[in-house]
Amino acid sequence: MTRELRDSSVQLRLIGDLSATTSSSLVLLVVQGLSDVLHFLNTSEIASSNARVAFYALSREDCNNPDGPRLAEDARVAFGFVPYGDCGFVDGDRFSVIPLGPSYEHGFPLNAHKLPLPDVDSRPYLLNLMVSWTPEKPTRMQALMAAEHICGLDGSRCIIEHGSLMFKVLQLLDNAVGSSLRWRLSSAPQTYFDNLRQSVFTLCPMGKNPEQYRIWEALAAGSIPIIEDMPALEPGTFWHPAYPKTWRCVREDIHGFLKRMGAPVIFVSDWQRDLPRVLAHYTQDHPDELLRLQRRVRRWYRQQGEHLQAELLAKLVAHSRSDSLK
Repeated sequence: MTRELRDSSVQLRLIGDLSATTSSSLVLLVVQGLSDVLHFLNTSEIASSNARVAFYALSREDCNNPDGPRLAEDARVAFGFVPYGDCGFVDGDRFSVIPLGPSYEHGFPLNAHKLPLPDVDSRPYLLNLMVSWTPEKPTRMQALMAAEHICGLDGSRCIIEHGSLMFKVLQLLDNAVGSSLRWRLSSAPQTYFDNLRQSVFTLCPMGKNPEQYRIWEALAAGSIPIIEDMPALEPGTFWHPAYPKTWRCVREDIHGFLKRMGAPVIFVSDWQRDLPRVLAHYTQDHPDELLRLQRRVRRWYRQQGEHLQAELLAKLVAHSRSDSLK
């Protein structure tokens, strides 16, 4: 498949075989990890040509990527996007952080942002909390206790689902055999999406990294994310239970994209202290603010999709033209 960009000399081609790569190509890789980018750079088709490489790739949740500096040192790498920061090579220019986005591979609808969604006054549930709990994610239990207290206190309708030991067992099995049982045996994708679109708020306690699919799935469904803003300390000064020895996330890695782009989300630092105050502010004291915030959620989510697409195309055009002038 070939597509030419209007008002430019750039031609985009979708290829499944690297042998179709020409010597002057800029190859955009969409891969699972940074090690896959290094693998492609070492293939005979790329190594024997003058082609340059750009990439979308998952990075490590602890912001500690041994392959990052190696990619930064390779002149064949034009630019790259990763969902978790890493001060070892992410500079905001050549290598940038992008949102993790929804988990489409686990069944989240691709067209969620185009579907009709109810306003807050038509949503039957005040909040949802749909998480797995393990000792590596201790603040999720705090969020669970805070949510159950609020929902039981005033009789609010809430969706609270959590898995613990069984989810952990399935996760270990998935990692060992390459399956996805922990997702297929949890809430069905359509039920999960329906829960989001029927809830005014979605609670997003921290997992192994503050960035998580749930934030972006809530935004796509028009549910306002309430997000845990963890301590933003320098590497070596914050102990993360999932990464006690390798954690390297710095201040700008903690929800940096959401904060820079003015996302219509709510941050809390202590679930049991802050959640009651936040809910009272919006649902009891300032319901007009709540309605405006929820309408901003959908609009902002669409705008960010357009912004990220434009940023990618601008980089593709700029690097393709610079290569053609060499």
